[in-house]
Amino acid sequence: MRIFRRPSTLAEALTLAAVLGVVALILFINFGVWQVSRTVVAVSSDPFRDLPFVLRPSADGSARQPGLAGAFARGDRVNLLLLGYGGAGHDGPFLTDSLMLVSLNGLEGAATLISIPRDVWVTIPKGKYNPAFQAKINEAFAIGANRADRDEGMRLAAAVVSDVLGITIERTVALDFRAFKTVVDRIGGIEVTVDRAFSSIYPASETDESWIEISFKAGPQHLDGEAALRYSRARYADGPEGSDFARSARQQKVILATRDKVAATGAAQTLLGLLDALRDNVRTDLSLADMRALGEVAKNYDDASTVRGALTNQNLLQNYNIRFADGLGFTLQPRVEGFGEVRAYVRRLFDSPGSLREDPLVAVQVSERRSNAGAQAVDRLSDLGFRARLEVVAGDDPGSTVVSGGAVDSVGFLATYFSGHRADLAGAVVVRLGTDWQSPKPFTSSLGVPPPASPTAAPRSASPSVQPSPSPSAVPSPSATPSTRPSPSRTPDPVER
Repeated sequence: MRIFRRPSTLAEALTLAAVLGVVALILFINFGVWQVSRTVVAVSSDPFRDLPFVLRPSADGSARQPGLAGAFARGDRVNLLLLGYGGAGHDGPFLTDSLMLVSLNGLEGAATLISIPRDVWVTIPKGKYNPAFQAKINEAFAIGANRADRDEGMRLAAAVVSDVLGITIERTVALDFRAFKTVVDRIGGIEVTVDRAFSSIYPASETDESWIEISFKAGPQHLDGEAALRYSRARYADGPEGSDFARSARQQKVILATRDKVAATGAAQTLLGLLDALRDNVRTDLSLADMRALGEVAKNYDDASTVRGALTNQNLLQNYNIRFADGLGFTLQPRVEGFGEVRAYVRRLFDSPGSLREDPLVAVQVSERRSNAGAQAVDRLSDLGFRARLEVVAGDDPGSTVVSGGAVDSVGFLATYFSGHRADLAGAVVVRLGTDWQSPKPFTSSLGVPPPASPTAAPRSASPSVQPSPSPSAVPSPSATPSTRPSPSRTPDPVER
């Protein structure tokens, strides 16, 4: 049975994930604090299972190290999934309405953050409590957590995200609103810079379904836990800040601001005292040795090299209504069939981050008779974050694609994407499209057939239509001081799901 709930009680658990990049990744991680008891954090398996630890790249022995230490020593990329949920007192308390991937390249000290919208429509695989079924991605964790089995919930959430992004998830962290607000307050709040002022309607409280209006001024701001939560969750705003992409960008900025505050004030010891109190609000499969390995990697972390990405309806996804027996439900679907283009985007962020800095204008060249294929290639490149234009040229098209140009990282990625080869690594970037390239098929779906009923007891999150997002280059950096005043006239339409 599918149950809807009012937008006023949406459990949008935003940056909480961030803070475990500040509880598990900051506490232990940035400071290597690991002499703690088993009750410090609710770990889902023996926290001491792989304590033998040496982080050193070498050809002998390091490859045999267990856990994340061994992965870093081998030069492997490590992917952490951060899940945020409302928790007790919220409608749908275990719907993970914040999902963020933190990917670490230990030897290079580089990090990649990717935000994943809660409304992505996926197939959740068979688990301990459910058959395979289709639902929004934020429901995966709730399947186990609603049955007091957060470990199963983390396993299912990691499996779904892994499938969507085409990567392996090594570890998962899940935490709720209370953990987030408590951590931010305990470190004395955070400093953020709001790039543009905005206002948004917001639930008055966890128990009050009325609405207030919150406002954030442009410029440097100090945020306490509640203000940081509101800044991260704000969704029903006018203009660009009402988009999911802008909200994801704010969440990522709050994560980094929290980490910076802990590093600047030496607040790790202060946070240690919170962990036992918050153990019911935080769950992770990181072992203590994993945390220590993360701490060692953090010593070489280069903030300037952080790559930030997001899946949005302005790049790889599109708004799509699914027809249920009782009405239409809002979802996000890929623009083309499957998640192949999403995975290509992730590969660009992971393997070719230099292409983001190069930001070349890509000329896609085709003959007149293949201009439709060329236009589709331009669309796909735009989805992947490239600036691209179509050029119709004389002559026959080659059998396979040839990519040339002086933007080396971009040319390398494009040659892989089009299964072509590189030539003339100088000048403007040109993709001479071959006849062997076929664009992925546009996504289509029947609206008349309802998907399988969800086995999750909690209601699935409601969500209004996503508004237009700014381009990645226009996304603001965070910070603002909220002021509140009643705003009874601006209530989201509860019909939108």
